[in-house]
Amino acid sequence: MTRFLKKTIRRSMSRLTSLLTPSLSLAFKNSPQVKMQQIALYHYYRQAIQEGKRFSLNDTGFRVFSQFEEDGILLYIFAAIGMGNRTFIDIGAGDGINSNCANLAVNFGWNGLFIDGNPSNIERGKAYYSTNPDTSLYPPTFIQAMVKSENINEIVSNAGFAGGGGRSCFH
Repeated sequence: MTRFLKKTIRRSMSRLTSLLTPSLSLAFKNSPQVKMQQIALYHYYRQAIQEGKRFSLNDTGFRVFSQFEEDGILLYIFAAIGMGNRTFIDIGAGDGINSNCANLAVNFGWNGLFIDGNPSNIERGKAYYSTNPDTSLYPPTFIQAMVKSENINEIVSNAGFAGGGGRSCFH
């Protein structure tokens, strides 16, 4: 039953995503069904882990906002270790929409920082998150900057994300 549930959710999400046109795909990603399926899978993993069951990371991946199935892999990892302070920092984020951190923000209430060097990416991301019903009240922070080893600490600190000590998602 456990494999069946996981495979059914994964298969339905992948099929629906691939069938939708790009303009509808974003609407699907933001649908209540996607959020409910992921929350159900998260709680399933939590319970299974408490009962001593483990899953291969190869079997947990799926894509909603991510490019390479990181959404599912991170869901499983956070089910195993907990979600901590629910903060992310995504360096080289593009517009922050096609990102595993987007899934965490939209579907799990995480907040964080997207950093990218392209000003049009920053504007597109700000527009998306400010109008998304799941993030409009507390949208993530966007910083337009070219990141180097010499300036990353200052960029993060100036954005108000220094310290923390909790678990974070770095991309």
